[in-house]
Amino acid sequence: MVEEGLWALADASLDVLFRALKSLPVGWINIDYRWQYLSLAPWLTLMAWRLNAWRTYPVICLSGVLLLSWPFWRTPRTEAWQVHMLDVGQGLAMVIAHNGKAILYDTGRAWPDGDSAQQLIIPWLRWHNLEPEGIILSHEHLDHRGGLSSLQKTWPSLWIRSPLGWKGHLPCFRAEQWTWQGLSFSAHWPIKGNREKGNNHSCVVKVDDGKQSILLTGDIESPAEQKMLSRYWRHLQATIIQVPHHGSNTSSSLALIQRVEGLAALASASRYNAWRLPSWKVKQRYQQQGYQWLDTPHQGQISVDFSRKAGAYEVYGSKFYLVGIISGLACQRITGRICGYFNKCWFFECITIKISLRGRRSADCGLPLRLSKLG
Repeated sequence: MVEEGLWALADASLDVLFRALKSLPVGWINIDYRWQYLSLAPWLTLMAWRLNAWRTYPVICLSGVLLLSWPFWRTPRTEAWQVHMLDVGQGLAMVIAHNGKAILYDTGRAWPDGDSAQQLIIPWLRWHNLEPEGIILSHEHLDHRGGLSSLQKTWPSLWIRSPLGWKGHLPCFRAEQWTWQGLSFSAHWPIKGNREKGNNHSCVVKVDDGKQSILLTGDIESPAEQKMLSRYWRHLQATIIQVPHHGSNTSSSLALIQRVEGLAALASASRYNAWRLPSWKVKQRYQQQGYQWLDTPHQGQISVDFSRKAGAYEVYGSKFYLVGIISGLACQRITGRICGYFNKCWFFECITIKISLRGRRSADCGLPLRLSKLG
């Protein structure tokens, strides 16, 4: 009887708890990565209390507190800057980050119940402790401006540059130049007064640190590429190019690829999309000109880490896969191109690719990754 009464009391207390929780509004709290270290604090506090460590080992306890708090110390300024191509599916969202600040180039797509900003961009920025200061909007298509409203609601002070002429937007036309966090931004397309709309009205922007650069092209297509190249090709050379129009064959003309003279090409698209983008012809075109090809359908988020002092950069990305299901094996995590299977082990190409400004590439193929048996 006593046992049954205790269980009934426990059940009643849980019922009260869940009723209270159910009355709370549904929400999501975005935190940055530094808070994950504090998850150890309750357990360490309990251990210190049980072992009376505060009195026995005060120096060790104080050192532990300092170690747990170190991620919250002021982040030192650095010469390195990063560009991240987020995996937003069939759309585009890129983040230029430096010293804890960020600028976005496009904001992903939108759908009836949400958008890329709510689902991915805002949580990602907060997790990485980045404060966005502005948005460059390439053009008006929904797969590029889908998350704009959500970002503006979250950070009302954001400035916006675009070629759209909308109220409150700063201009983004050829010859526009500005600096941010020591980086130079220059717009190369469209021409002011150009009446074209859609893809060929995309704002093409080059971000340059004086040694390395990336060319952001939006959805520009071949006709606009040819017009841009006819006069302004001398300023389009870049280390990395964002592949125009998700790798569509309507863009990335051979003339543009050759004029840019880049080392890596980054494409954003969704896996198994209806248009079969990026086009294999476009991919082959870049590779034949010596570019390293990376795309979000296969690599997921792609990040580029520029280092001004080293004169080199790293391109890296990762995505989760399940492979070898027929043989009853599944990979926990794999990155890069799968090279083969031997002796119950998948061999893969390491997706961390270091590329110097002289164009030398290094990638290790043949690193074994042990797989776990499926349930």
